[in-house]
Amino acid sequence: MNAKKILTLAVAFACLAAFAFALTTDDSSAAVGDITKAKEADWGKFTDASPGHFYVYLANNTDAAITVKVIVYNGITGDELDTTVAEIAANATEQEVRMTFSYGSSGDKLVRYTVYGDDGETTYFSDGSYEIGVKHSMWKNTSTYVIIVLVIIAIVVVAYFVMRARANKSKVSGNTKTFTEMEAERKAKKAGRVAQRETYKGGDSNKKRK
Repeated sequence: MNAKKILTLAVAFACLAAFAFALTTDDSSAAVGDITKAKEADWGKFTDASPGHFYVYLANNTDAAITVKVIVYNGITGDELDTTVAEIAANATEQEVRMTFSYGSSGDKLVRYTVYGDDGETTYFSDGSYEIGVKHSMWKNTSTYVIIVLVIIAIVVVAYFVMRARANKSKVSGNTKTFTEMEAERKAKKAGRVAQRETYKGGDSNKKRK
């Protein structure tokens, strides 16, 4: 009886061990080589006034889509610069994942990135460090805005003197009447013509009476 119990327990233990081993094997095989780097990372223009883009290229070596989480780190401090979750298509040979982040100062910056599984526990691979050149933007200079204000003031001053010169030219040519003055003259001329007609009619009536 004891022998049968021992045999039963041994079989059960063997089944559990085999099941556990199968699960462990599946998890590890899913994490090794499924997602790999397709080519070197690339990036766009970075300035100290605007963010830039960092491009990671991944390959999926399986027949099923895999969701990954890509994190870009500061290569010096280890701080996270950006995190992006993306689904890598089945059998993808070169799928782009775009990251976006910014710097507050110019100069050469070091970055690296790591590709994780969406479970947050699986790590596919890490890559770096990459040196990114961050250019200084003129829009961060106070002098830029001072120059713009000075240019606007100069345009206003030039426009004022041009209009004044035209006004003086008009005065020299004798055309100094304003619209109000011209309107008053027109009304006066009209009133004069009316008065002349009334006078003419009055003269005709006097002649008839005689």
